[in-house]
Amino acid sequence: MAKTKLDKLSKILIGVCAVLLVAVVICGVMTFEEKSRFDGTITNLARASAHYSAESFSSYNNGGEDYLYTAAVADYNNMLALFYQVHGEDMNPEFLVMNEVYGHLIMQPELAKTWIPLLCHVLDGLADDPTNTHAHEELTTIRNALVEERAATAEDLTHSHEHEH
Repeated sequence: MAKTKLDKLSKILIGVCAVLLVAVVICGVMTFEEKSRFDGTITNLARASAHYSAESFSSYNNGGEDYLYTAAVADYNNMLALFYQVHGEDMNPEFLVMNEVYGHLIMQPELAKTWIPLLCHVLDGLADDPTNTHAHEELTTIRNALVEERAATAEDLTHSHEHEH
């Protein structure tokens, strides 16, 4: 009789373990799907922030008020934070460049403002795809110039429109 109780108990434990295993797998799948949905939402928000930043920089550059520069920098910072949420570990060098540019937008606004046309072009590329390799290369160019404390030249800004057509 003791063996029968032990057999029943083991069958119950095996059943409970099987049910728990299925529950863990279902939770894992649901978590993965939810993370994918979350990453997609965050990516869309990052793209929107890049777009709004480009629009505000462009409006400021076309004779707009100073608040537009502040709004553009704020949207850029928002894009930066959202980009990191999804791509921070995978694209750490790109994030660091983006972060350095943000620092220059804040700390050296007069110098940074000379780069607005190229920055708008870059932000448009990031609005299309936050992992756009060409946009990140151009952002590195901007960062390098800002580190060297070099204002944009007409040639630099002409280059920004070569890839639009």
